[in-house]
Amino acid sequence: MTPVPLVRAVHLNVYLNVLREIGEPVDRLLNRVGLPGSVEDNPNAYLLVPRVLALVSACGGSHAAMHLGFRAAQNLSFQSLRPETQAAFLNAPSGRARLRAMVRRCTFEDSALVGGMVEEGRNLRVRCDMVGFEESPALAYSEWLQIYAFLLAVRSIAGADWCPEEITLTTHGTPPDAAYAALPNARILLGQPHCSILVPIETLARPCRRPAAPPVGSTPETHAQLQTWTYGRGLREMLKPYMNDAPLDLAEAAEMLGTTARTLQRRLDRNGMSFRKVLDEARYEIACDLLADRAMKIIDVSFATGYENPQHFTRAFRRLAGISPRDYRKSLALAG
Repeated sequence: MTPVPLVRAVHLNVYLNVLREIGEPVDRLLNRVGLPGSVEDNPNAYLLVPRVLALVSACGGSHAAMHLGFRAAQNLSFQSLRPETQAAFLNAPSGRARLRAMVRRCTFEDSALVGGMVEEGRNLRVRCDMVGFEESPALAYSEWLQIYAFLLAVRSIAGADWCPEEITLTTHGTPPDAAYAALPNARILLGQPHCSILVPIETLARPCRRPAAPPVGSTPETHAQLQTWTYGRGLREMLKPYMNDAPLDLAEAAEMLGTTARTLQRRLDRNGMSFRKVLDEARYEIACDLLADRAMKIIDVSFATGYENPQHFTRAFRRLAGISPRDYRKSLALAG
């Protein structure tokens, strides 16, 4: 697990949608727990897991996490997964291979997750645990999302009405009536060692129909092994969502990670990095994405990446890319 626990904003957004439906002050809640107000506009942004769980906990604690979490999980869709995960999933030859692809790549949806598959007689137990946050009152929210991600995978081969024989959650409490109604054939057990579903092995042996074309947003590289999490990459992704508001400084980033600025800087030093370098790399990656949109002015790209002076942006970009933002955009046009 990466030392910086991150989750994609899209998985919080399904919960925020439910909160808005019931009239909760979402914008105020985001500000209260220190999450950027732009999360709903940036589903691929990575957010700090403790901040996300703090928001869920602030809305009624474990009871709301259990009930509203289930409601949010029902809105989870296959398209919400990373294109890399979608590509690996759709190109798998069997149901078992599809589940294996989901388990292996769950860490790129939420870096605190650890998944696995264990045979139990004629069944396969597919599990996914949120390591380091077992005592969080918001755990049920995350676990329902995991359960429904697995359901999506199995139902893609077994049909939309397929229901597991058993569902286990590590959290305690009482499942909502809606869960029993939606999953009538499932035995739902709480307070168990793992978050899991039980799937007949014969169901997973069915062949899968593969797509003629890759998912939108995927590239040839998405079929290769995904880049692994590193401390620098985790910190870089954590910084990105805050660029529109005000870039975090070293002290603010350290506070979010529950450490001191000195300790964070030492950690970066040991990895051959500096906070300035990580921040510049985060800005550069955002700028590259924005420059692909030819309708967006370069001066607006500089502001969106946290630079008050466009000349400072140009110098920083050139330092990393070797060319100016304008020349980079031209190179994209020439590449077709």
